[in-house]
Amino acid sequence: MDYIGVKLHKDRSGMLAFCRRHDRLYLYGNGWVGRGLFQYLEEEGIEIYAFCVSDGHKTENLFCGKAVCELSEISFGENDGIILGVSEVFLREICGSLHSRGISSENIYAQQIYIDDTALAKRKLCPENHKIQKDTYFAGYTALDRIGREHGTDKCSDEHDYLDKYEFFVDKWKDADITILELGVYHGGSLKMWSAYFANASVYGVDISEECQQYAGENRSVILQDLGDEDGIRALGELHPTIIVDDASHLWSHQIKALYQLFPALQTGGVYIMEDLGTSFFSYDRQYYADAVITAYDFCAALAEAVTGRAPLRTAHLQQALLPFGQEIAELAEQISMVSFIQESCIIIKK
Repeated sequence: MDYIGVKLHKDRSGMLAFCRRHDRLYLYGNGWVGRGLFQYLEEEGIEIYAFCVSDGHKTENLFCGKAVCELSEISFGENDGIILGVSEVFLREICGSLHSRGISSENIYAQQIYIDDTALAKRKLCPENHKIQKDTYFAGYTALDRIGREHGTDKCSDEHDYLDKYEFFVDKWKDADITILELGVYHGGSLKMWSAYFANASVYGVDISEECQQYAGENRSVILQDLGDEDGIRALGELHPTIIVDDASHLWSHQIKALYQLFPALQTGGVYIMEDLGTSFFSYDRQYYADAVITAYDFCAALAEAVTGRAPLRTAHLQQALLPFGQEIAELAEQISMVSFIQESCIIIKK
């Protein structure tokens, strides 16, 4: 199997050095950060013995296939290690609790990958009263946007204003029997939009939340899958879609993994859309998404260079962090006929 995830890992040397110094490893926290770290370590071949949580906070017995224990249920050995799979806002409190139980700082590792998840709730993608200035070149493409507004997707002109550009690229398949794969279901608005616009298509939405299964119906199906898992992503390629839309977590590693694993499965002439590339820039709360050594935008921009130059990446002026990905970028570039950037998204056409 070809994996790109290991190359993307942030905080790699420190994390692996800690893991290799300890016999048994516990992962503190069974939320989204804990899940991400579990996958991270699994890709590195590091085994987690169990998850642990504070006393009174245990809500399930198993998480990611491992036992979940309250701190009072665990007898930490002298050479056991505990990795804190929580956001930074809780670190000081939890470290204090562990120290009070006699666990040394040498046996605790505070992850530096998922730094701040509080900003996401505070940030608004579009300021209030923001007025979209319509691009006259795409003014004739209104059908998809009309349906999108009816179903309340934030892709519409009331918010992100993606859909007239998308329609420009996908209208040729409007009545065709094709497969559409959308990563990220959320409240189901865009899944319903694709279903209505492509009446003869099979539309698949992918999400980690079981609640999203309620949006299945008619020509829509929902698949439960964590997009941090490269094998799981690769399996989605068996659908051989004609259109793929990545509107999932917007974490850099997830965006790059999905593109690398799914683009080869796209039908000839198919369209791959990576949304919300704005998360690669400081105009967003960048720390929340910065879980990789390179941004998703930089990866796509390097693809564009390789496609345009019809040659391996230039190294003289290329940022150092991209150099280890030369092989993966070259593999994808060979399959691409066009890379197009719009505001906050990238549209890639397969040969």
